[in-house]
Amino acid sequence: MSNKMQSSDHIIIVSLLVGVIILLILLREKGNPSKAWEEENISDPSGLPTDSAYNESEDIEAQKRTVTDIRHTGTAMFSWLTDQVSAGAAGQSQTETTTRTVDFGNYRLISHRDLAKLLVPTYIPEVPERDGWGHPYEFYLNVERILESQVMGVRSPGRDGRFSSTKYEVIRFPVNYFDEDIVWTDGYWARWP
Repeated sequence: MSNKMQSSDHIIIVSLLVGVIILLILLREKGNPSKAWEEENISDPSGLPTDSAYNESEDIEAQKRTVTDIRHTGTAMFSWLTDQVSAGAAGQSQTETTTRTVDFGNYRLISHRDLAKLLVPTYIPEVPERDGWGHPYEFYLNVERILESQVMGVRSPGRDGRFSSTKYEVIRFPVNYFDEDIVWTDGYWARWP
């Protein structure tokens, strides 16, 4: 008897969720009755729109994964740096810069493979190669001049897969701006949601 109740409870919940989705679709169409909107956003024979509102939860998860990957990789890079130099010198790199811009022209690119050789397994189990949207990360680490003020960085191009620049104003952006680059340098976030 309890299995039947649990099963019927699941059916009720699923039915309610389907109803909510249909209601959201109808409300969206009411706000935008254009046929062009409907034609641009049909992706399957069911006729359900698939605009960014329906992919937003996937984008949020991809963004969260990307931020987590960058944070873990940056922490591993900083730990590596700390082991390479005295604690005092490494601590200076950690301090957030007073500069409000970051220029990746001042950083040295390092390949995923070379970075993994330095960090795995001592500092991180594996260095992620792709962000939450499947785009490759760019890694920067100047292993020859580790006392420079601009020595390490990690960045993701965001959902659109294109880096917007090599120069960034240090600023937080709205969480739903999924095409924004996510950038970490020298122990702090330069661009982040």
